[in-house]
Amino acid sequence: MAIGNPMDNMKSTWRTWDRDQWKLPHKIFEHSNVYHIELNRDVPIHPKEDKIPYVSDWSLNRWVLVNSGVPLLVHQLFTYFTGYNFHPIIAFFYYYYASRLFTTRELRILRELGHTHGFLDGDKHERDGVPDVGVSKALTSVLLAGFVRPLMTVWLTYDAGKAPVSLSWAWLPLEIKFFDIAGIPLMTWFTMRFLGMPMGFYEWHVCQMYVIFAELAGHSGLRLHASPPNPLTWLMRMFDAELVIEDHDLHHRRGWKKSHNYGKQTRVWDRLFRTCSPRIESVDANIDYDNPVGMPIL
Repeated sequence: MAIGNPMDNMKSTWRTWDRDQWKLPHKIFEHSNVYHIELNRDVPIHPKEDKIPYVSDWSLNRWVLVNSGVPLLVHQLFTYFTGYNFHPIIAFFYYYYASRLFTTRELRILRELGHTHGFLDGDKHERDGVPDVGVSKALTSVLLAGFVRPLMTVWLTYDAGKAPVSLSWAWLPLEIKFFDIAGIPLMTWFTMRFLGMPMGFYEWHVCQMYVIFAELAGHSGLRLHASPPNPLTWLMRMFDAELVIEDHDLHHRRGWKKSHNYGKQTRVWDRLFRTCSPRIESVDANIDYDNPVGMPIL
């Protein structure tokens, strides 16, 4: 089977190719099973005026806190029963695999939600997959991000003299919000330290999981009215500065260099610089608050 025109850079047909044509990146994606849809299952298609389901902030925060908290609990139990803490190298690999598990679980749940509720702009076109010409590039990007983030976290903040029980719950909500807005983890860490906030290893771990969740859900294109989880969404909503899935989806539909809705976690900066665009399907009158959708824990 011919691979197709290399200039058609959004075409995604490689999953239907004869697998003898697959290279290592294709096989790794297949093994990880984190596709946005399953090829043998239907995806519902909705007119834009159909009601769009609402996902509560609490449902999303609960999912992130539980799934980021389980590795901390296991780590704490190990320290409690053995009297030892992880060596930095062990900590890196442990939290690297914890973040991989977090990511895999989220992507598979998002896939199920896509098969249940469909995707934004679904009446115009199918949801894009990993393009034929970008499989290797996409895999490299994912692997680098997944490797570098926990490495940087351990290098900057891990202290084998502190167990997960040292996590500062009092500061955590503010750190999560600041982490989202600043956007650059290294800049965030130095800023928080300068302001006298703990921003230790365990706080950073939770913040990283919040950011990962927002990035994946924000690019999912799910036909759901949901905002990236953080403790201050209610406040941003008062100023029409909260982000929902459709906002960033519209950003990608119209290109990214000369577009709008640049924020990935909030619309704070888009509001300040007047780069917000009107919503189409997630307008308030179209949101179905009476039948909320939850993010399943299991």
